[in-house]
Amino acid sequence: MNDLEEKLVRDRWVSPNELIRAKQEQKKTKKSLFSSLINLDYLKEEDVFAFFAINSGIPFVKLTDYAIKDDVLALLPQDFCRRSLLIPLFKIEDTLFVAMANPLNAELLMNLEARTELNIYPLTCSPYAIFRALDKYFGFEDNFFEMEKLMFKSQGLQKFPFHRESERVSLNVPIEVKIFDVRVALTFSQTISTSTTNVSLNGKGLGIKAHFFIPQGAALVLNFISSEGKELKVKGEVAHCQMKKRGEFFIGVRCPEPSFEVSTYLRGLVGKNNNKDLT
Repeated sequence: MNDLEEKLVRDRWVSPNELIRAKQEQKKTKKSLFSSLINLDYLKEEDVFAFFAINSGIPFVKLTDYAIKDDVLALLPQDFCRRSLLIPLFKIEDTLFVAMANPLNAELLMNLEARTELNIYPLTCSPYAIFRALDKYFGFEDNFFEMEKLMFKSQGLQKFPFHRESERVSLNVPIEVKIFDVRVALTFSQTISTSTTNVSLNGKGLGIKAHFFIPQGAALVLNFISSEGKELKVKGEVAHCQMKKRGEFFIGVRCPEPSFEVSTYLRGLVGKNNNKDLT
């Protein structure tokens, strides 16, 4: 059993018996193990790409969560998107976030940088979802997709690094997060109710949970509700977004100028929960 097969069972994507049955099917059909898992209805196509995303550190996105803007779609021609199995999703400053069936294709990433003259941030997405999105935004085109081989190898996968300027301490409190950025449009409410995971000791960084990907650089408004029922708002910016498991992302938020009220509120919570103080 190789590393990916062990992870499939250990992380409960499939049972040991389902894996054995899929490997038997694989020998008969001469296709990939993951094709067999899909054909046997043990996994959906999106499950497979979510599994790849978690193990590569490249976030998985559901395109139905987002409304892609016309100026972003115009950055790449439709035929190139269909041929390359990708679709541009957001443009934040000089970075283009692109949903791709194979985000580890280095040659394609260099091609995208040359075409757009932008930094490329790859995101994982199933080919079927990309085709559906392309049909939605550009008009229907008859396509047939058959997954023939693994697009990832178990070795050499590296997660995107991120930098923290201050020590973090655990802090779990309810919070409302509003995406306050015209460059990122969702198909549902821009405000989500979630919770924090940690806070930096300098009061300028927070970790929060989300059920979808939010691109680096996106502007947010964070709304804390104090025990007295008072709303405490602070502006922030996404520093990084990392997929932790299916349907769960960790968002690192940078808050360069927290108000005195917000700092005092967080300082009190940190001291109460961790015997530490914001400095």
